[in-house]
Amino acid sequence: MCITRDRWQSAKAWNWDGDHVIHECIVPSGRPAVGSKQPYDIDIREFLITEKNEVIRRTLREDLPAHQRSMPGGDEAKFTARTPGAFDYRARALADFVATAIDYPAPGADPRGRDPWQFPDETLALRRGDCEDRALLLASLLLASGISSFHVRVALGKLCVDGKAHDHAWVMYKNETGRWLVLDPPPSRRRARAVEKSLAGKPRPRPNIEYEPYFLWNDVHLWAVRRPDAASLQSWLRRAWRRLRPEFHGEVHYTILERALGGLAPKLTKQLLKKFGRPILGLFGPLVDDIDRLDYDPVQHFDNGYIDEGWDHVDRCLQRFRQDRDDVMAFALAAHAIGDFYAHSSYAHLSHEQRPGVSLPLYDRSKGHLGGLADADYGRSSLQLGPGSRFTVNRAVFGNRGLDEVLSEWNGRIISGRYAQEDDTHGDIITHATEGLTWIPDRYLAAKDFWRRGGLPHHNEIAVDAAEWHRHKLYRNRDDHAVQFALRTDAAIRHIKKAYLACVSG
Repeated sequence: MCITRDRWQSAKAWNWDGDHVIHECIVPSGRPAVGSKQPYDIDIREFLITEKNEVIRRTLREDLPAHQRSMPGGDEAKFTARTPGAFDYRARALADFVATAIDYPAPGADPRGRDPWQFPDETLALRRGDCEDRALLLASLLLASGISSFHVRVALGKLCVDGKAHDHAWVMYKNETGRWLVLDPPPSRRRARAVEKSLAGKPRPRPNIEYEPYFLWNDVHLWAVRRPDAASLQSWLRRAWRRLRPEFHGEVHYTILERALGGLAPKLTKQLLKKFGRPILGLFGPLVDDIDRLDYDPVQHFDNGYIDEGWDHVDRCLQRFRQDRDDVMAFALAAHAIGDFYAHSSYAHLSHEQRPGVSLPLYDRSKGHLGGLADADYGRSSLQLGPGSRFTVNRAVFGNRGLDEVLSEWNGRIISGRYAQEDDTHGDIITHATEGLTWIPDRYLAAKDFWRRGGLPHHNEIAVDAAEWHRHKLYRNRDDHAVQFALRTDAAIRHIKKAYLACVSG
C-alpha cells in the first residue's frame, strides 16, 4: 500500500502453465564431463532438487529460521503451517532469503569464460550465482518446503526494459488465489553499490518492464510458450547466452529510498534497504516492504482519514531517530508513512488542482490541518463527496445516513480512503484477498465516530500508489494518473530527504 510500481504488469500476457509439453528435456550442460573437454547432455529437470536433498533440507532447517528472525514480522511457525496465507508467506520468505544470501558473481569472474549452470547445492556453497543459478535455487527451495510443483515454474526468456531485451531466468509462483506471480529476487546490495552511487541524485524515469517467457519447467515437465519465433530449447541455449548484468538488475531495483537518501546517507540507506526495502515479488516492491508485513495499523498508512494521527506517528518515529541514530526501524516507519501520506491522501490532488504545472509543495504541519493548502472543498472539487459523487461509501459502517453527511463530516479536511473495513473489499482477486485478510485494530473500531470513516471513498478509488492506471475513479485517464504518480513520488522523495536532514542537524 505504498508508492510502488505495478508488479503484475508483465505477468498478465502469457500462459504461465505452458502451452505445450516438450517430451525431450535434454539441454547442453555447459560444462565438460569428468575426464573430457566436451560438454555433455543433461535432463534440465535435474537442476531442480527437492526435499530428498539433504543440503536443501539443512538449509530449510537451519538457515531459514535465522533469516526469518532477521525479518520484521518474520514468523517461523507460519513458515511450516498449512493455514491460509502460509504458502504465500513461505514463498516471500524464500525469495527474501535468496535475495539476501546469494550474491551475483562479478562479470568475467571465470577467466576462461566458462559459466555453466550451477546446481542448487553449488550455489549454496558458493553463496553466489547468476540469474539462472538463483532461480534454480529458489525453485528448489519452494519445492522442498512443501509447495506443490503445480505452483512452481522456472522461466527462461527475456527481460525487456524500455524495449531492450536481456536474457534472463526467474521463477513463477502460483499463489493461494490461483494467480501467477513473478519471483525475481534482486541482487544483494554489495553488487548494487556502484549503481546506487552512480545514480544518486539523478532523476529516474519509470522504465517499461516486461517478462517474456520462452520455456518453463518444474521437476516434472518442460513446456514451451507459444510464440512466432519459437526455437528448440537446445538450439536456443547453444547460442550465446547473454545473461542479465547484475549492475543492470541493481538499477532496475532502484527505490524511492535510494533516490531520497542514496547520495546523502549511504550507510543509512544500506541499512534501510537491507532490513526493510527489498522488493519480494516482481521488479518493483514497496517503499519499505517489510513494514507492510507488520500488524496493520491504519494510522501508519494514513488510511481511513487518520491524517493528524498519522503525522503524530511520523513525529514520534522521527523523534526516536533523533535520539538514537541506530534506531533504523524508527526512520523506516517514518519514511514509509510519509510516502503513504502523499500516495493515499487528497493533499496532492487538491494542491495540484490549485497550482497546475508546479512541483507539489511539501506538507507543512505547522500551518494547520491542511498543511498549507488554502482550501479542501469537496463540494466543488473533482474529488466530490456527498450527493452526486462517483465514489462509494461503506454502508456496513456508515449506516443509512444521508450522503450529504459525508460532505459535512469531511469538507475542509484532508482525507484518505477507507481500507480494511467490514464487508468492503474492492478490486481484483488479489486486492480482494489482501484487504480481506487485513483487520483494523479494535481500538479504532470501538471509537464512537468511526462510522464517519465509512463515508470516505475507498482507498482504491482515490489513492495513487502504483504507476499503472487501473480504471481509477478519481483519475479516469492514464495521463492524469501518471502526472499524479510523478508528483507524489517526487514529493515523497523530497519530504523524506528533508526529514532526514532535520533529524541529523537538530
